[in-house]
This record gives sequence, C-alpha cells and structure tokens, in this order.
Amino acid sequence: MRLSNEDYLMISQIVNTEIYHLNEKLSKFENILKKSLKKKRIDDSWMSYDELSKNIIALSGDEYYRDFNIVRVQ
Repeated sequence: MRLSNEDYLMISQIVNTEIYHLNEKLSKFENILKKSLKKKRIDDSWMSYDELSKNIIALSGDEYYRDFNIVRVQ
C-alpha cells in the first residue's frame, strides 16, 4: 500500500498539532520552574553564634569562643 500526498499531508498536520501542544506544555512547565527557582527562600537553618556555642557545650562539653579556642568545661 502506498501513501498519497494527501495522506502525508494529513500525517504531517497531526504531527505538527501534537508537537505544538507538547511545546505549549513544555513552555508552561519552564515558566513554573523559573518561578519556583526565582522565589527567595528564607534560610532559617542558621544559628547565631551564641546558640551554636550553647549547643556545642550541651552536646560535647567543649566551648568554642570567638577566637575558636576550645576549652574543656569542667
């Protein structure tokens, strides 16, 4: 069976339509991804130096001063 030019034209139109819809979906996904990456996230995982030193003392018994000397708490 041979395909006619009209068949090729119809197949081409179907493929073009599907590619167009996929392209729209991809562009929407790209926009969503760009927006989510642009959002500034507040980093609340950091601790102040005092909080950090209190946690270190509580866990290990070592105290870290601002000059980074380690002193054993007795």
